[in-house]
Amino acid sequence: MFLICPKGRKGVSGDCVYSNICLNLVENGISLRPDISHNEGNPAVIIEKRTYTFHPGKLQEFLALYEAEGLALHTKYLKMIGYFVTELGTLNQVITMWGYDNMQQRDDLRAKLYADPEWIAFGPKTTSFIQTMETTILKPTSFSPIR
Repeated sequence: MFLICPKGRKGVSGDCVYSNICLNLVENGISLRPDISHNEGNPAVIIEKRTYTFHPGKLQEFLALYEAEGLALHTKYLKMIGYFVTELGTLNQVITMWGYDNMQQRDDLRAKLYADPEWIAFGPKTTSFIQTMETTILKPTSFSPIR
């Protein structure tokens, strides 16, 4: 598969240290070089990082429920970049990363997700597992491999 990486190199995936990131973004429908002319100076790609801390002993139960009922709903609307659990450091955490072309797209897609009757029914099933939740919007620097 040929692609243009964020560093401007063209090659077969695997030729560049960023190729796995690029390939993951392309496979998930995230443009590596989207048109930013309508974004009023905002970065072309933003990443929403969500960190959920779970009550001890509840992480695996949550993951099973999410995979069975929530994953398809989430990915119906949002572009998943990654879904992780912590191995070292703060334990009992899930860290998710979602990609958007701009903040308006994020707002629009999340509004559609939150209006979905299946999501409305799913949400309350998860709240007893979650201790805290933090959302961070990441904007790429000019030298970031993802931008």
